[in-house]
Amino acid sequence: MLLREGRNDAVTVQGDVVEGVQGPTATAQVGPQLQALATKMPPGYTVQIADAVEASSTGQRSLLANVPHMAFIMLTRLMLQLQSFRAPCW
Repeated sequence: MLLREGRNDAVTVQGDVVEGVQGPTATAQVGPQLQALATKMPPGYTVQIADAVEASSTGQRSLLANVPHMAFIMLTRLMLQLQSFRAPCW
């Protein structure tokens, strides 16, 4: 599929995986071959992996951004419920 992405022409390749294999696993297996292809391309051309892998990393980043706040709130609640600052830490 020929598209424009980020003001650049882009060739998008989409495909299905065999049953029992997930998209990120198949992408990881094909990754080294894509990197070899990228090194043979002329200057100005790039190979970018997107879709399931990109969406997965975006989702993980948004979840991990809230982990410190969540841990602080949980420990504070434990300390208040146990009426001790040492009890939650053992």
